[in-house]
Amino acid sequence: DNLPEDNDYNLKQGGTGCIAVATGDLNGDGKTDFVIGLTAQEGAGGLIVVALASNRSWRLKVLDEWKDSRIRLFVDTREPGIYTHTAALDTLEKGEVERLVCRTSLAAFGATESSEVVYCYSNGKWPHVWISD
Repeated sequence: DNLPEDNDYNLKQGGTGCIAVATGDLNGDGKTDFVIGLTAQEGAGGLIVVALASNRSWRLKVLDEWKDSRIRLFVDTREPGIYTHTAALDTLEKGEVERLVCRTSLAAFGATESSEVVYCYSNGKWPHVWISD
């Protein structure tokens, strides 16, 4: 569902060529979790979902709804660290924090060559911050 040049760029950067699925340990339990960009069944858009591994099942959480064309949506994971709201955006959106300190991998998504937001699982919640516009 993504542009071929975006998938090719991902491959050249050492990725899998699939920018709709990413893996990482999002909750710090040592198990592989997933970030998934799901395409809407009809029309534009989709959902960004995390799947946390839990013994013999999955705990699913919708992080956001993607309203634009699914063709430029990417998902990824980011290393633990400190992430700060981009100065390119004037205001914080609802639920966004100014600064995010995360000890586990973060779920990331955005539009290729444009925007990115990161979500950190912390105490059962998913605070987030826009790191690029």
